[in-house]
Parts: sequence; C-alpha cells; structure tokens
Amino acid sequence: AVMDLATLNASGDITLGDNTTDTTNFGRLNVTGVNVTITEDSATVFTGVNTVTKDLTQNSAGTITDSPSTTFVVGDHATFNAPLFDIILGDNAGDTTNFGSLNANGSNITVTGDSAMSVGLVNAIGQVNLTVNGSITEETPEDLAADIIGSTINLVVLGTASTVGIAGGTLEIDATILNIKTAGGSIFMEDTAGGVAIGLVTATPGNLALTAPAGDVTLTATNGSITQVLPVNGHTPNIVGSTVNLTITGRLSTIGTKTDRLEVVADNLNKTSGSIGIHIHCHDALCQQTQAIVIGDRMKLVDLDKWPQDVMRVNNLFFERVPKNVNLAFLKMDNSGVGPGGVNESKLFRCLAAEVEMTRDCSISAIGEKESAVPTSTSAPIKYQDIDEF
Repeated sequence: AVMDLATLNASGDITLGDNTTDTTNFGRLNVTGVNVTITEDSATVFTGVNTVTKDLTQNSAGTITDSPSTTFVVGDHATFNAPLFDIILGDNAGDTTNFGSLNANGSNITVTGDSAMSVGLVNAIGQVNLTVNGSITEETPEDLAADIIGSTINLVVLGTASTVGIAGGTLEIDATILNIKTAGGSIFMEDTAGGVAIGLVTATPGNLALTAPAGDVTLTATNGSITQVLPVNGHTPNIVGSTVNLTITGRLSTIGTKTDRLEVVADNLNKTSGSIGIHIHCHDALCQQTQAIVIGDRMKLVDLDKWPQDVMRVNNLFFERVPKNVNLAFLKMDNSGVGPGGVNESKLFRCLAAEVEMTRDCSISAIGEKESAVPTSTSAPIKYQDIDEF
C-alpha cells in the first residue's frame, strides 16, 4: 500500500495486483510505460502526466477518477473496469485526455476527451456521458453489437467536421434515453434492442433551429420504437438535422406515438417503418413537403403531423415495401367544386396494395368525403389523416 502518490515509470510493461493473493492500494497514481495493467483493491485517482504507449488496463474496487490538471495519454486501448462504481476522467479544469480507443465498465461513466475517440465497449448501469473534441466512432465497424450501453447516453462532439459514427460505420448503442449534439457533423446511430426515447439529437451548432452548416441525422431502432423523452413537450424539437433519416423495425414499433409525436426540424425527412405507425411533428415547411413514406405491415395509416393545417401537405409521395393485401387510405382534394361552408371538398380514397407501384399513385375509388380548409392547388396535393384499419 502506498498512502499518497505512487509513481510507476518503466521503459517496458507494468503489471501489478493481478495475482489472486495480491492486495494493492495507492493513494494517487502516476504511470508511464508501454503496456500497463493495474488491479487496485480500492478507488483509483490518476494524477500528473500519465503516458502509456500502447494499452492501459485499470481494474478498481472503487471509483476511477483523476485530479485537476492531469494529463492522460494512451496510444491504443484504454480500458477501465469499476463495475459497481463511477468512472470520471478528463472533466477537471486543466485536464488533457487522449485515448486511442475507450473501453469502460462502471456504474456511471463520464469521459471528456481532447481528440477523436473510437469506442470498443462502454457499458454503464446508469449514464454514459462522452464529450470529445473530435469524432466518436466504433472500433469494430458494423458488427451489430452495441458499442455503448447505458440507461441514458449523452454524446457531445466538438469541431464542425466531427461526427458520431460514420457512413458505413454506424455507432451502435443500447439505451433507454439518448441525447446527442454535434457542431454540424452528421450522426449515424443505431439502437440495437428495445427502442430509444429521444431527448435532443441535434447535428447543428444551434440547438433548436437549422443553422449552417448542419449535418444529417440517421437513426435506426432495431426491434423497437423511436419516441420522445418528455411527452407533450410543447413542440420542443427532439431531432434537428439537414436530412433526418429514421428507421424502425419490429411489428409493434412506432416513430413517436399517436398522442406524443416526435418533434423534428429538418430540410428533408425520410422515415422507414415495417411497423404500425409514424407520428411526427415536422417544424419545417420543406421537411413537410419531402416526406418519404413507408407503409407498415398493419394498415393503420401513418399519422403525419397536422401542422400548420389540419391536414398536412405532401408533395412527393412514395410507397415502398408495401406488403401484399394491404389497403391504403388517403385524402385527396376533389377539384370539381367547393364544399359546404365555402371550403374545398376532400374525398377519402382507397387503393389496393396490388395496385401500388413505387412513386406512383394507384387507381382510386372514393369511399367517403371530408371537408378541408386547405385551398385546392393545381397539383392537387395528397392530404393525410390518421385512419384506423378498415
């Protein structure tokens, strides 16, 4: 046991406390070596200048932290294990923290890095908070396994070119709640199990509006839904990006819910669903007009937002991956005249799935009528409302 500062300096490897009969305790720890593995029987506090050329593995029976103005450089893999305790590194004033890749297992994990960081596996019982001056990417691309696991995951990347994940290298997570902020870089993210609730995911320097430059947001929930954390939140945006791509799988999965729609600010919005519902409040006029609609395997029509009109305009309609024997229903303006009260008349139409082709309307037959306060345009844009199965 060293009651105060233990300074370990080697031109080669350092391995301490790894035997079953060892008892290893340091008050504070400073290390320099090529490969360093330390197993401590109490909390660990790093201090001073720590330089590990290749791999560092720190196992602790307590919290893992660092003191103010600590320099921490690991060339390859930095691994921290404190299964029942918090891991907090790089958050102090004057800290310099650079890891090639990060692996961590703890109760709550907070790491602030001064350069780009790849993630092997970061696994927390509670929160994962990563703030990085650079991109956050996965160490093993497209392995379909979660790279970050936590009840709440908060990711912040600094630098206008910095991204979360990359195209062809989606960062995989398993979270209940997700918050992400970039300074204009794009986001490529997949929740691997059970769906995720969004607090704020923004790919723009401004939290609640599109500002140049703005990145794209691509978010997938495998066998789960994409919803919002705070239901009925007064239309505060949940997702902000130039192009927002949302995909869900799983028969009962939804994007938003019927009573609590997902709030999106985007120039372009694309949604893919093999499921039962899409419920989105789109804050941007262009976003409303460039919807790419994918109908699910149960025909409860997607609930596109009724903003700013009672029924939303959709100029470009795409039917993709429509299952056989599924009927579609939609409202379309009837240009033949004006309905009661001086407003234009809309009729409810039905078309059979067998008649639907990509980017083309099917032949239609009227099955009902509905008034609309939206003026008829020459292009007769299609109107939507939420319609149960029929």
